[in-house]
Amino acid sequence: MSAVRFLEPSEYGRTRELFVECFGEDREFCDMYYGCSGDGDIYRGRVAVLEQDGEILSMVHVRPMTLQSSSAVAADMEKYVLPRMKAVKPEEVRFAYLLCIGTAVDCRGRGYMDEVMTFVENELRQAGCQFSFLVAVDKAIYKSRDYEYHFPLSAESQMYLYADEGLTEGTVKFL
Repeated sequence: MSAVRFLEPSEYGRTRELFVECFGEDREFCDMYYGCSGDGDIYRGRVAVLEQDGEILSMVHVRPMTLQSSSAVAADMEKYVLPRMKAVKPEEVRFAYLLCIGTAVDCRGRGYMDEVMTFVENELRQAGCQFSFLVAVDKAIYKSRDYEYHFPLSAESQMYLYADEGLTEGTVKFL
């Protein structure tokens, strides 16, 4: 039987194996991202997973943000995303960056990512987030989930968000 849930921070390291399977082993990046003893960048957010018999088969890392989180990301959001929203005060805008979205290779095509994404999006709505965004290698994968508004990311935002080389756009879903 499978279950979708947020991991406790003490469990985040359990996703490293799936991270390497999905995104490759860049030891320097993995060490920085996962850190040790709770000091890695992974701890700036939450991790949602689909587990089956204790094995993590799919994951989405969620980084809650406001327009005060990063000046570069805030500038991109204010320029490209806020104008598409109904009158909202910038200080009230809450959103989330979804990253490290992956499913074990031998489990792809079973809808696991959709289950985790639905869980995350529902949690974000309940928390008052107006939108989520991601930086996708293949935007078509997320189109069916209504991630349809694409906007350019500044070079500074790309670095802050760990966008791989050549990935220069964010993709938004309004919640």
